[in-house]
Amino acid sequence: MSARRKIAGAAAHDAGEAFESDLRRGHRPANVYLCRTGPDTRMVWQDGRLTRIAEKSSEGIPDFHGTVDGVGFCFDAKSTTDVRWKLRQLKPEQAAWLSEAAGLGCSAGVLLRFDLTQRVVYLPWRILDVPWTACAAVSRAASGTASWTWEDCLSHGGVAITGLRWWDEING
Repeated sequence: MSARRKIAGAAAHDAGEAFESDLRRGHRPANVYLCRTGPDTRMVWQDGRLTRIAEKSSEGIPDFHGTVDGVGFCFDAKSTTDVRWKLRQLKPEQAAWLSEAAGLGCSAGVLLRFDLTQRVVYLPWRILDVPWTACAAVSRAASGTASWTWEDCLSHGGVAITGLRWWDEING
């Protein structure tokens, strides 16, 4: 791997960590429960509740889960340092988890921040499912070109998030 790619990768990782930190920080109203999914855990529905259990493999588990007004949600937090977000950044195991959660009635998707503009958009799984599946069906090299701009996200049905009040938007 070239030094340039290592630097770009490290910058993207740091930006993603900063975004997740922003999501965990700050005041949330009492009707919002948010939990950062840790390593070696899995979320399952038990007795009508989203419950964390220990598991040896945590691949694909969305970054965050919780409830808003008693409605379950899970989302993966992504960020891009570019003007486009590559759909291949959502890994197959993450897509499978989001699909399963959406099928169980959760609000599931990707909360995406465009770092250059600090704009955030929520992409529900129902709008990502078909394009992501089409992207995953082609070769890794070809799928690298499938990407969305901020405008693409909105035109596909993404919801622009004002500030960090994502909880007002994801269950809408």
